Amino acid sequence: MIPSDGTLLTIAHRDFAELHGISPLGLVVQGLRINCLLPVDAFCTMGVRLTYGEDWSQRLCLSKRLKAALLTMLPAASVLAPMWEPEHWQAFGDGHRHWRPMLTACPECLKSGYHSMLFQIPWVDRCPWHRVSLTTQCTTCSKPLWQSIARDTPPLLCECGHDPVSAEAMLHEPGELIERRRTSLTRYMVWALASRARRDVFGLRDDPRAWDVLGTRLLGTRLAWHESGTPNRKVLARTSTVHHPAPLPSGECHEDLARIASETSQAKDFFLELPVSVEKSMRRVSASIASKFPPDTFTERERVFLGITTGSATPAERQPRPSVILLAAYRVKDRLFFDGRILSKSVQAVLQEICLALAEQPGDQSRIGGYLRAYERILSRGYAGAAYHALSKLASPSSPSTAAFWRPVVMVRRRKQTSRLTILWLRDRPPTTDT
Repeated sequence: MIPSDGTLLTIAHRDFAELHGISPLGLVVQGLRINCLLPVDAFCTMGVRLTYGEDWSQRLCLSKRLKAALLTMLPAASVLAPMWEPEHWQAFGDGHRHWRPMLTACPECLKSGYHSMLFQIPWVDRCPWHRVSLTTQCTTCSKPLWQSIARDTPPLLCECGHDPVSAEAMLHEPGELIERRRTSLTRYMVWALASRARRDVFGLRDDPRAWDVLGTRLLGTRLAWHESGTPNRKVLARTSTVHHPAPLPSGECHEDLARIASETSQAKDFFLELPVSVEKSMRRVSASIASKFPPDTFTERERVFLGITTGSATPAERQPRPSVILLAAYRVKDRLFFDGRILSKSVQAVLQEICLALAEQPGDQSRIGGYLRAYERILSRGYAGAAYHALSKLASPSSPSTAAFWRPVVMVRRRKQTSRLTILWLRDRPPTTDT
């Protein structure tokens, strides 16, 4: 029983040396369960005040204030704190925190009340020491796990009556399992540290639809924490290699990139300023798309913009139609601009990510070369697909094409002499314009 003044001097807990990699949520769940306490007692026993309409895994794992409060009440748990930083679990050096938005756990680990922050990482879809798939739902009623924490019931006891936690498993974990867990987590942390030093990813964010293609397509297949399988969505994969040393942008060019990044971050969706280096590729794309349509599709003015030299222009007596100008990037003095309204929102978002990353790399040659090539490839294909889709509504193309609005995800992997780009174009629904 808790004293009448609402304080508790100490609580029983397992040996923290056996709980390698346990998350703050797992520590709270085990502490409440071992002492036969309820979630309502979490504040007076562990110093954490939470509401029951929120996902405790998000607050406890991501809030520095709550983790500090937990360590104040349980000073001996400080040996676990180094693995409570979400950044240590990341596998990419892009600075973005990739994190599952809801409680995810291993069904076998839940029997002992154990939860690791590893399970919240998007590219981890199975427990590396139990080799079972992770879950976000009650195995009986499919209710989200995070909703299984209520005021007056033991934590993780579902309202359907299913209890994933076993007192026997919680108090008597086999030593062999504890050691296997420690080895698996150490292996992952070493891999993640090495991966952050050489990999950056753009366009992933926290979209669950992209996670099923991430592990196999970008990170490889021999990973204990990833279950290789066939992605449940269409994927168009393209690779490219950038050789080093590549000429670095001049100081003036870097200032241009910083300005472009600043303007891009203001969420503008038209008349984007582009790096001057992409001008030639944009013009090639315009000419390529135009060549797929009959010569009389375009007016004389449009033909000049597109650089079309064959065929004849549309007769003056043609029937009126909406004016479409397949406008390539154009110069104003020494700056390059582009009407970005034709691009899908997903392409614009990835371009913004890359541009912001470029502005933060004043002298990292391996990163700048790869980023610029990735920017050019995403912009060119995104523009090609959007332009073809728009023009197809007004004229029948001479040759069929599958170009459409696909969502890009790009990984830049840096090596000693090269940077290797892997660009995935994901599509799981018919193309629609986002503009």
